[in-house]
Amino acid sequence: TGDERALNAILNLYDNSKSDKLREKIVYVLGNFDSPKVIPKLADIALKDLSNSVRKSAVHALGNTQRTEAYASLKQIVRSQADVEVRKAALYSLANLGISDVVPFLSEVATGESNQELAKTATYSLGNFNSDEAMKALRGILKDAKNREVRKAALNSISNRQDASAVSILKDVVLKESDEEMRRSAAYALGNIKEKASLDALKEVYASDVDSRTKEAVLNSIANNGGEGAFDFLSKVAMTEANEKLAKTAVYSIGNLPEGRRNVNVYLDILRKSQSLEVRKAALYRIADEKDIVSVKTLGAIVKEEKDAELKI
Repeated sequence: TGDERALNAILNLYDNSKSDKLREKIVYVLGNFDSPKVIPKLADIALKDLSNSVRKSAVHALGNTQRTEAYASLKQIVRSQADVEVRKAALYSLANLGISDVVPFLSEVATGESNQELAKTATYSLGNFNSDEAMKALRGILKDAKNREVRKAALNSISNRQDASAVSILKDVVLKESDEEMRRSAAYALGNIKEKASLDALKEVYASDVDSRTKEAVLNSIANNGGEGAFDFLSKVAMTEANEKLAKTAVYSIGNLPEGRRNVNVYLDILRKSQSLEVRKAALYRIADEKDIVSVKTLGAIVKEEKDAELKI
């Protein structure tokens, strides 16, 4: 009914219930009451209830109220000594409030919190804001965070923006970052942006003097992007790349392209043109991976016609 008597009845029911499931339902109902009593009660439940699931439900209910009064309570929960999962839920709920004041707080947690999981959650929560302020905060985390995993979270959150500024930032990391693992992570994040600008950036990176492991990540990301031109680029690398491992990576990456962006004929071209036995083997395995009648007929013909004994086997 939503009136004051109903609220008092619900609060009384909570205070006297020993059932975790019932208290979870009560918490959900509390979040739908429009009363000044609700926010402090939910905050109290989030910090003090004996059940971890009830505490998390109270946190989610706070975020779902969409009321600015919930902001201070959720911040208090994040800064408390509560269970990490409850505090993570508070960070996500802060993002759900959708108020701009949240961005500096999330940025502060991401760069200053010693608990890696909390810092990563704050970073991913920032990714839910489609604003210039949030992007600036993510760039700051990328630059200032001491924890590599938190910086990776920033890369992934930036890639979720799917725009030109995200492509520019990620390409810059691949080309200039001193940490090899971060370079590879940025390359993979670029592949998650399904835009032509991202594919062009990946091609540019591959042509640069980055290390071979980063180039492997770039080839995988080009397949993940799967845009127009990905097939031709990977085919060329497979047939002409002097580095055997990179050429093999290109062969396997072709097989990861979307349906319609790959075919058996390119593997036959690689088989005929590559000077590397291992790359030619990789092409054979990829023909088999297509698992269709064309693959069977193609492999059968190769067994009859191929001169190299190891390839025949």
